[in-house]
Amino acid sequence: LSRKFFSGLASLGCMGRRAFSEYSSIFKGRIFPCPYTFDLTTLKSFNEENRSTERITFLYSGRLSPFRDPLLALKCFKKVNDIAPLKSHLIISGKGELEDEMHAEIMRLGLSEQITWRNEFKDWEDIRNLYRYADVLLSLGVYNTWSLTIQEAMAAGMCVVATHTTEAANELIINSFNGFLVDHDNPASTIRAMLKYVNDPDLVELHGARNREIVEIVDLKAVKLNISSALGL
Repeated sequence: LSRKFFSGLASLGCMGRRAFSEYSSIFKGRIFPCPYTFDLTTLKSFNEENRSTERITFLYSGRLSPFRDPLLALKCFKKVNDIAPLKSHLIISGKGELEDEMHAEIMRLGLSEQITWRNEFKDWEDIRNLYRYADVLLSLGVYNTWSLTIQEAMAAGMCVVATHTTEAANELIINSFNGFLVDHDNPASTIRAMLKYVNDPDLVELHGARNREIVEIVDLKAVKLNISSALGL
């Protein structure tokens, strides 16, 4: 199917190294990276004035679907809260087929007081305001093709704990340097990463600052320049 659509093309843009590797075997024209992105200027202007200085706030944002495994975020947050009581909070934003199960699991785990749901938004820009109130994004899915939430959080000066099978995390996160890459099948590694942020606010500040620098490579302006250069425009 790919060969059929590629026939006659002079060049091809693709998202992520995995796509680049796979397409390179069947397309012999010019291939250049083209991350899923937009203008990050607004997010880069966010500061820390709305973030708590007394606890670390984690964020799950996105569809409540099995492949993104929001239930794993809940379970890991429960363990972190048990180890370091009252030192963290979790914001959940999203809708999907697991929503009822998520609410039931929150009640079962006794986390109602430690979790805030945010699903009422005026528009797309209002959704991005979520990043004003959180310190660390949790992106713990089984896999994800790109995931805009990674670069959104980074642009807002947040930290990221994400599975390495998420393309944006694999491209933008250097493990332990500006965030943590974890294995979906090893929740203990996720819990350890979360606790590092809970126990070391200076690390949150350091990784957040580094993320704002690194995310510049996928800002829309930089991507446009790269594509223009690749096409010789």
